Amino acid sequence: MDPRQLLDQGYKFSSGRMVIDGKNISMFQLQKSEIVNLQFDRLIQEIKKVEDSPTQGFSSIALTIDGYNETVEELYEIQHVRRFFSRLVKKLPHILYYINPSTGMPHQIITALSDFHQFRAEEVSLPPLEILKRDGHLENVGTHQVILLLPSEIGYKMLDAIQAHVEKANYQDKQKELPVLLKMIEYSIPEKDRRIGWEFRYKKKGR
Repeated sequence: MDPRQLLDQGYKFSSGRMVIDGKNISMFQLQKSEIVNLQFDRLIQEIKKVEDSPTQGFSSIALTIDGYNETVEELYEIQHVRRFFSRLVKKLPHILYYINPSTGMPHQIITALSDFHQFRAEEVSLPPLEILKRDGHLENVGTHQVILLLPSEIGYKMLDAIQAHVEKANYQDKQKELPVLLKMIEYSIPEKDRRIGWEFRYKKKGR
């Protein structure tokens, strides 16, 4: 996804940054060569920059990947992308703490780390060239659903690392956004493998 497309959604850009709901977000695009060659340095440098911002880095990077516009697969289906995020999470298990949901990347990352079953809600019979004309995005050629099976050892490593980082950084979640991220991760783990109490963990008080 080209970050400039976000202009159509009402976001404001300024010098490589954009403002979403009053929050200053850093636009960052990984290149295909970085994905293939497992090059993390540039992204890690960007993370260090946003950690010093008023947001303390939380949800501060609008991440996109360039170089796969001609492929029919979703990013999470591409083996190089799956390998990249698998290695990245080993190096930086709290990576999703930094990623803003505006580009859909948290879902892409979680799915890239997961086993998944994908099925279409309706049949699509378009030829490959027609699919490519529509940018190769499956959502443009028919609705589909994905069942995620995030291995519990990966999911809870991420959850524990995020919560530990929040405590270390003394991040104050005034907008109550953090539980949304934590729930997204834990609910991607098969129900039978979730920790005791998952059903009540994200319920609002008083309900």
